[in-house]
Amino acid sequence: MKKKLLWAVMASGLFLASSASEAASFTLTGSLTGKNDYAVGWFTVDSALTGNLDGVVISFTDSFQAGNFDPSLGIWDSLGNLIKFDDDSGPGFDAFIKLDNLRDGKFFFTVSNWDNAPKSNNLWDGFKNDGLSGGLVPDSWGNQWSVTITGVAAAGVVPEPETWAMLLAGLGLVGAVARRQRGYR
Repeated sequence: MKKKLLWAVMASGLFLASSASEAASFTLTGSLTGKNDYAVGWFTVDSALTGNLDGVVISFTDSFQAGNFDPSLGIWDSLGNLIKFDDDSGPGFDAFIKLDNLRDGKFFFTVSNWDNAPKSNNLWDGFKNDGLSGGLVPDSWGNQWSVTITGVAAAGVVPEPETWAMLLAGLGLVGAVARRQRGYR
């Protein structure tokens, strides 16, 4: 029992030591399927964890430089209120947003084609091209996007519904196989 307790204390100490880090830089990637598509990701600002006390967060795309479509980038608060939207402030036709004094919390970012701006200052209202079909403009550009976010504690991409469906189907299949094997014993 003492041995298990010692291992638990050591493991938790290692976890706590590894979680105290500095502000990090994350590069997230994905692809859009058409001019009505957009990607949603998230990031967390935590000044106590990262030491980023001035709250400076820089986010930018490099999709266009890599031969892909002309991206737009939006930063939203946790309630979906637009903080800043940019189309072409970065090199070439890429987007660049620098935010000073960003308070601690969770935020969203969006990547969309240059002509697919938000319908309003609320993320949940959708984007201008919702309901339209067709490829990216022009169709000869690639569909890959890349966003780098610096000065944050964590970042990630919100999975598409298809990803959740595949995950649930896979878990169901594993459960069915396990149940069937139990019947053979």
